[in-house]
This record gives sequence, C-alpha cells and structure tokens, in this order.
Amino acid sequence: MRAYSLAMQAAGVELRERTAFTGLIVEPTSSTTGASRVVGVETSAGPIATERVLLTGGPSLRSVGRMAGLRIPAGAARHTVCVLEPHEVFTVERMPMVFDIGEGIYWRLEEGGLLFGWSDPDEAPGEARSINWPMYEKVRERLGALVPVTRGLGIRKIWAATIDYTPDHLPIVGPALTPDGHRIDGVTIASPGGHGMMWGPGVARVAADLVIRGSTDLLDVTDLGLDRFDEHGRSRLATDPIALPFPVSADEDETPVSIG
Repeated sequence: MRAYSLAMQAAGVELRERTAFTGLIVEPTSSTTGASRVVGVETSAGPIATERVLLTGGPSLRSVGRMAGLRIPAGAARHTVCVLEPHEVFTVERMPMVFDIGEGIYWRLEEGGLLFGWSDPDEAPGEARSINWPMYEKVRERLGALVPVTRGLGIRKIWAATIDYTPDHLPIVGPALTPDGHRIDGVTIASPGGHGMMWGPGVARVAADLVIRGSTDLLDVTDLGLDRFDEHGRSRLATDPIALPFPVSADEDETPVSIG
C-alpha cells in the first residue's frame, strides 16, 4: 500500500487517508426516467465536489454501495495464505502456478519455498482475520498428496485476511444503478471478485477507462455490470469455472452454499 501511495503522489494525486466515504451527492437529470448524476461525495471530513466517482471497497463494497443508495452483491470471505520454508527442489527459475479447483487450493514458488492459499466455501461469509487451523491441516494433507515434497516442511509465514467475492465469481465493472434500475451518471463500480492481483490490474485499467472516457477498448465489459444481477443478487451469467469455490450468495445473512 505504501508503494501505491507513493506512486499516486508522484502522479499528482491528492490522497486523503483516514477519510471515510459516507454517501453520494446527486442531482436529478430527468423527472420522467429517474436518472441522476453525481456532483459530489460526502465524507467524514466534509463534502468533496466531483463529477466522477469510482466506488470500490473490496470486501466492504456491499456496505459502501448501501451508503451510496445502491445494491451491490459483493461479499466477504476468509482467505488464508501460507509460505513453506525453502527446499532445494524449489530452486528453479520458474514454475507455473497450479490450481486444485475442486478443493479450492493453489500454489506457486515464493522466496525459495512454496506459497499456497485457500478459501473454505463452507464457512459463513463475513470479515475474518484469524487462521482456521483445522482447515489448515486439511489443506496441508491435500497439498502433501499432490506435492509430496511439502510433507514435513515448516511454516515460514502464514496469514489470513478478508477478500471480496461475487455470486458468479466474476468482476463487477460498470455504471452505478439504483435498485429500481436508474443510472447515476458519473459513478462507476469496480470489484475484482476475489481474483486479487491476477485480475486486479485489468479491472483497474477498465475502471479508469470507464470513469474518464465512459468506455474501454481493453475488453468487452457489457455483461459485467450491476444489471446482470436480480433483486436477490443472482446473476444471469454462468459462474466462472476457474475460480476458488467461494459461497454462491453474497448475503452474509444467508446460509452459505458452495459450488465447485
């Protein structure tokens, strides 16, 4: 995050830390269609006038959307990453990142050792930062069966954090739409849907294009907006098959159901 903040400062961006978003300031543009446009944002430090807003928030995007008067079906789930101690077998120039999609595990080289991560679709959605050690043991057993050299290797470091996900495991990139389907001009939604840095740069580029120009030539994002979800957060798109088995529902009040 420090690297990001330094890059923003070098580009002339005014960065306001410890300043919470609390809502949008909009003006109606049509009395018949219900359309409106953004003219500013409300923050904990006072209002900021602007004609362009990019709403992000990762695992908290659902609550960010609620403050903006939007219904964004983005959820939060625990994701755990572990790095094992170095071993001579890992001293190669490169090795592909590998996924065991059915079990929700992936691994790749890291610092002379092996990094692996996972999410448990049977856990209740929500913020989580503690490590589920019984699940860790289960994952280590599976990893040992697939990569036998990892048996007996010690932990170099391990951490758990909350990541975002969407019901169809695809990004949300598109204009802000109110629950009744009215567009708020000037407001763009962006969520990588739990794919982190694998999709993050692409989602960021598309979001920047949409905010500044209103379109992007990077890829067709016509189907990746909020309009693909119904009032219950269900998507009309097929679930991304190359994704960790996150819960299907982004509603933290519902019982999680996994797919994979």
